Amino acid sequence: MLRCLIGSIATSTLLNVVLVALWFSSPTDRIELDDDDALPPDLIRLSMPVPDAAMRCGTPIPPESAWRTTHGAAAVAIFARAEGGERRQSAPQSYAWRYAIEIENVGAATVQLLTRHMVTTTSDGRVEEVKGAGAGGRLPVLSPGQRYTTSGTATLTAPLGAMHGSFQFESRGGGGAFSASIGRLLLGDRGGRAQSVPCAPEADVLARELPPTSVFSSYRVLVGATVEYVPSRSDADLLRHAFQYDVHIHNGRAAPVVIHGREWTVLDARGVARTESGAGLGGVEATGKVRLEPQQGLKYRGMFELPTETGIAAARYVVTLEDEDEEDEATYDVLLAPMGVTADGRPVPHIAQNAFAAAAALSEPLRSVPAG
Repeated sequence: MLRCLIGSIATSTLLNVVLVALWFSSPTDRIELDDDDALPPDLIRLSMPVPDAAMRCGTPIPPESAWRTTHGAAAVAIFARAEGGERRQSAPQSYAWRYAIEIENVGAATVQLLTRHMVTTTSDGRVEEVKGAGAGGRLPVLSPGQRYTTSGTATLTAPLGAMHGSFQFESRGGGGAFSASIGRLLLGDRGGRAQSVPCAPEADVLARELPPTSVFSSYRVLVGATVEYVPSRSDADLLRHAFQYDVHIHNGRAAPVVIHGREWTVLDARGVARTESGAGLGGVEATGKVRLEPQQGLKYRGMFELPTETGIAAARYVVTLEDEDEEDEATYDVLLAPMGVTADGRPVPHIAQNAFAAAAALSEPLRSVPAG
C-alpha cells in the first residue's frame, strides 16, 4: 500500500530524507524499518491535500466548516466549529479560541484515526502547524455510523485568523490509509460573521522545509512532537538557546509494547550533531522502561540547549513488540521524524540530504536542561 502511495505522488526524496539522510544507520542488533513498517503521515496527507473548495481562499469564511472525504468504501464527514477570540491575560499578544470537531464514519468500512495535522493562519500571514498522534489522546476506531468528538484550543498572535487541517485514517479490510480534510474555518470575534482571511503556504516538506512539529508511525506505534524556543532560559551572548519539546507516544497495536530507551540527535546550524541517549524516556520522565497497553498513550516533556537558534531534531525509541513471535526478544526502532528547531517558530529551510552523515565526525553530547 505505502509503495503505491509513494509512487503515486513521486515523494521518494522525502522518504529518503526521513529514513536515511536524517538518521544514522540503526544499530545492527535492532530490526530496521521497511516501507511496509514505516507510515509517514506527511505522505498520506500530501496524496490527498485539502481541496480548494474546503480551503475557501479569497472568500469570507464563517467560524464553522463541514467536509466529507471518500476513499473507496471508506467515507468520513468532519464538522468543525470555533468560538472565543479573547485576549489571554498571561500573554497580551496572544488570543485563544476553543474549537470542537465531530468526526462521523459515513462509509461502509470501519476506519481508525491515526494522526492529525492542524494548521492556523493569522490575518497577516503567519502560519503555525501542529502534527500529532490521534485526537483527544485516543486513536478511535469507528464502525459505520459511529461518531467521535474532540476539542482543543487554538492560539494566535493576532485577533483574526483561520484554521484547517486533516486527520489520517486507516481503512480496515484492505482499504489502506487516507487523509480526511478539516475545512477551513474562521478564528474571529464572537459575532460569528464570516470574514476573509488570506490563505498562506504551509511548510513544503517535499522541498525539505521542516516545521517545529512532526509525527510518524513505526509498526503502528505513533510518535508526535512539537518543539518551541524558551527565551527565559536562553542567552544569545553566551551561545545558549533553550528549546522545550513535548512528545506524545501512542500504541496503535493490538498487543502491548515496551519502550526500553531513546536516542535523540540534534543538528545545529553549524553542522555539529549532538546526541543524547539512555534508558527510558529521558526528559522530566527519567524512568526505566515503559509499558504501553493497546491504544494507550503517554506524553512527556524535556528541554535541551544549542549554541545556535536553528537546527533539526530527530529521535528513535528502542521498543519490543509483545505480539511478535520471536525466539529471542527482538528490539525495534520507533522513529520521531525530523522537525525544525528554530527561535522564531518558522520552518527550517532546505537542509542537504547528507547533513547528518556529514556531521557524524563532529558529534558531541547534547546538553539537556531541567524543564522546570
